[in-house]
Amino acid sequence: MRKKYLPLKVFTGYILFTLMLAFFGPLIFIGLDPVNVPVYIFAFLILFAMGYHLGINGATPAVFREPAFVERYIFRLLKFSIVVTLLYKLQEFAVLVAGGKLNFSLASTGESYVNLYADYTRGEGSYDVAWIISLFFYLPQLISMILGVYYFKKLPSNYRYAVVGIFVLILLVNTLGQGKQKQVGDIMVFLLSILVLRLGSQANDSNFRKRRNSSRIYVIGLLVGVVGMFAFINILSSRYDAIGIGAYNIEGASHPLITYNMEHPVFLILGDKVGFAAATFFGYLSQGYLGLSLSMQEPFVWTYGVGNSYAMTTLLGKLLGLPVSVEDSYPFRVGLSTGWDLTKWHSVFPWLASDFTFPGVLVVFFFYAFVYARCWKEAILYKNPLSVLLFCILNLGLVFVPANNQLLHGPESVLAIFVIVFMWVKNRWKLNCPPA
Repeated sequence: MRKKYLPLKVFTGYILFTLMLAFFGPLIFIGLDPVNVPVYIFAFLILFAMGYHLGINGATPAVFREPAFVERYIFRLLKFSIVVTLLYKLQEFAVLVAGGKLNFSLASTGESYVNLYADYTRGEGSYDVAWIISLFFYLPQLISMILGVYYFKKLPSNYRYAVVGIFVLILLVNTLGQGKQKQVGDIMVFLLSILVLRLGSQANDSNFRKRRNSSRIYVIGLLVGVVGMFAFINILSSRYDAIGIGAYNIEGASHPLITYNMEHPVFLILGDKVGFAAATFFGYLSQGYLGLSLSMQEPFVWTYGVGNSYAMTTLLGKLLGLPVSVEDSYPFRVGLSTGWDLTKWHSVFPWLASDFTFPGVLVVFFFYAFVYARCWKEAILYKNPLSVLLFCILNLGLVFVPANNQLLHGPESVLAIFVIVFMWVKNRWKLNCPPA
């Protein structure tokens, strides 16, 4: 099996890059432990690599289905998801248009974001019937975004147009209309994940001509990365412009535990305006390590197995009246003691450590890596659609390791992840195609 360690190498490089940004980037994080944080991250990478190694080299039952059966099975789910998602995004688009809140300028996304959260208070959202119904639309959206692209060429033309329409509507509604950048990140992660899957599949294909096409995949991946980074930097620049913050006054407006190194090459090469946006983007990739460092100084308080998820803790506490509270989690307690509150990032580790302790989180990621490697293997060797789906979603969680517990942060994500993992465990053996 060629390129079996490719995802592990990419993820390891990414984590080391973000760790370097935390210590040598354009932002200076006051209180960042130069010993415990790197030691913990290296231990994390070692345990993750061990779990991945066992998962990628483990035996896979030789139970195969004909590709036609697999595609017929998964296309029913995919087509249904595409239709549902398209209708839901069209409804959101119509609401924006009717309310006069839609704009088509990337430069105005910051103003849209500020307006969206002008009267918002964390934890005090509406939990009405409409909100509960909306939670169920994220699952078909994930299926449409991932498998819609993966099977794009095999879909009928009307469904291909629908998939393109879904992506356009997501950018119009969520990015331009609401000023959010998460959806841009999701699209980037999913597209790059599918490109990596194509690269791995071609490397293991017996057709030499397919294996020669890998250079085109690298070019497309580079373009996706460049366009995505350009979008991120512009969105962040627009946000800070909307509230009147730039390199000229950031020292008085930034968090007391963050200072900007104006002598850093980022500012010297890109200038104050672009350099400030780039530095802020790099801060998104690295500020979680400060949250990790501060959390490691707090005592352990168990959060009944749900403190790793802001959504589950809030819902169980408010809707069901259970004795659980986000106030017991590491990120909340760090906010009280240091001011590094829930509006900042703490990395995924303090969230999970609220339930499993910091050493226990390393064990959790050992099994995470095991499943991740199995998905990679089954996706590229056996074209298993459920493994393709879960592999892309697990990649989203790994990208946010330096930031937060992204996969279990929102209630719609919690619901979707549980359903997808259940589907993978229950049905994945039925959907392996014979190796190429």
